[in-house]
Amino acid sequence: MSLDYLAIGLRWIHILSAATTIGGVMLIRFALLPAADTLPDDARRKLHDGVRARWKMVVHASIGLLLLSGFINFFRSLGMFPSGSAESKLYNALFGVKALLAFGVFGLAEVLVGSSPLAEKLRAKAKTWQTVNLVLLVLIVCLSGVMSRMHTAPNAAKAAVSTETVAP
Repeated sequence: MSLDYLAIGLRWIHILSAATTIGGVMLIRFALLPAADTLPDDARRKLHDGVRARWKMVVHASIGLLLLSGFINFFRSLGMFPSGSAESKLYNALFGVKALLAFGVFGLAEVLVGSSPLAEKLRAKAKTWQTVNLVLLVLIVCLSGVMSRMHTAPNAAKAAVSTETVAP
């Protein structure tokens, strides 16, 4: 048995970065924001500023790692299906939708940790925007689940053929 260590490493990086992003958004949306609402305005602002400064570094690292691992994984998957096949078209379409949703998540996350006037405006409705980001993230995970299962049948068929030719 031969393991593709690069593929395994890239998958780990991708999944851990996605899990960090989703977990952080869930923590902010369902724990931090409601808890901060009970604080006086000055303390709440100070808490949000401190969390945002730290979360910004995580957001940047996660986005960078997701982009790097995602595009490498996509280019490595190009030969997975016969060119022009229904499977290839579906996989590429799903990847396109997933990428567009991801860029939406990245953009919204960047704005929410930013310091621009738009960031201040969106943070005024932080619960709403964190919920939007969370819904987008869940859709991405669901698409990823479909895409990851698409290649199992062709790979299993290839493995069966190679086993049959090697068997005595």
